[in-house]
Amino acid sequence: MAAPSPRAAAPVSQTFTYTGTPQTLTVPAAATVTITADGAGGGSCPASTGGTGARVVTTLPVTSTSTTYTVNVGGAGGQGCTPGSGAAGYNGGGAGGINPVGSRIGAGGGGASSVSTGATLLAVAGGGAGSGAFAGGTAVGGTGGNGGQPDGTTGGTGGSVSGGLPGSGGGGGKTSTSSPGTGGAGGGTVQTCTGGNGANGTGFVGAAVGTGGAGGPNTLGCVTAGAGGGGGGGYFGGGGGGAAAGSLNVSSFAGGGGGGGGSSFGAGTDTTYALSTIGTAGQNGQVIISYTVAPPSLTITKTHNGDFTEDRKGTYAIRVRDNGPGPTDGTTVTVTDTLPPELKAVSIGGTGWTCSLTTLTCTRSDILAAGSSYPRINLTVKADCDKNRRVGNTAGAGGNQRTVKVINTATVTGGGDGTIHTAADLTTIRCREHHKPQWPGTPHHP
Repeated sequence: MAAPSPRAAAPVSQTFTYTGTPQTLTVPAAATVTITADGAGGGSCPASTGGTGARVVTTLPVTSTSTTYTVNVGGAGGQGCTPGSGAAGYNGGGAGGINPVGSRIGAGGGGASSVSTGATLLAVAGGGAGSGAFAGGTAVGGTGGNGGQPDGTTGGTGGSVSGGLPGSGGGGGKTSTSSPGTGGAGGGTVQTCTGGNGANGTGFVGAAVGTGGAGGPNTLGCVTAGAGGGGGGGYFGGGGGGAAAGSLNVSSFAGGGGGGGGSSFGAGTDTTYALSTIGTAGQNGQVIISYTVAPPSLTITKTHNGDFTEDRKGTYAIRVRDNGPGPTDGTTVTVTDTLPPELKAVSIGGTGWTCSLTTLTCTRSDILAAGSSYPRINLTVKADCDKNRRVGNTAGAGGNQRTVKVINTATVTGGGDGTIHTAADLTTIRCREHHKPQWPGTPHHP
């Protein structure tokens, strides 16, 4: 399982190669995800090649929450025309048709490469189909159909010599009509040899891709006839190629039909289809998932109610919000307050914040979703006008009030936002005016 960091400013890319088992990748919220999937190629026989898998590129809608994707990379179809050959490719490939003569077994269809979340397929790159088995001379097997763009192509018909009856190619799966490929017709019967029909492909079910049909089989007497190739896996699997019929007694030879390619699908926008340069005949597929996460944009506000009075407490409310479009990335968010000399901090704190009264800083690292705010920070201060005192020389110890205007600032940094954001709050402080007393008999000077 691949688990990249929860967020990155630069694009993140993860490449998945064939393992024969499901693989997973988790991406964070607010991610724009692009999938590039290559289906696997079909297996080949001498003188006839398997089909090429498809390539699908699709961009998914922005994730609203952290999302886990399941990836299945298609396996190549097994080569045919040797004893025990013709295995189906992983993730939907169809098996090559059987023949009692090992050198006449059809090649296996390539598996699709798919990406899903939950029970929903998001991208499927159809697999190429297996080729039909050859029977000798010019009685070659039909070529395998290619994976879909988005519809798979039909497999080729086998060659024949001296009255042999070749197998027909299996039909390609069709996303355009939501239909699996039909199996190719078998050649029929020549004396004691019968070439059977290829099996139909199947369509996807939930997060499971459609499977290619198995290639048509031969009966015991088919020494000079080839079996059909397996269909490619896909959104809708291709049909298996039909098996040929021929007889050594009358020197008739015929090759089996190639399977049909599996179809392709992309759930996102700007979806494109092409033949794969990776999933060629006999090669496994590949999946690349890349994503970028929209950055956060933090804001900070600082407010208070009314005027502050000397030697009395007042409270500021500091609020941090993420205006998006992306969430914070899990790194530390730091709020720093700077008080003017006329204000002394008494306490600072807020739910979920770790605060220091000495430095007037508060920190936290939990992820803040776009459009949301952290709990407010409460900063309690006491007004002190000693730094801004005006001394008069009026007789007596009476006092008047005057006002002082100060600016209190706070900043927020971190969380994946590279900008320092500042909030300034203009505060009015009511200060008591102290007067210098007069000695008795001293003239009064107004």
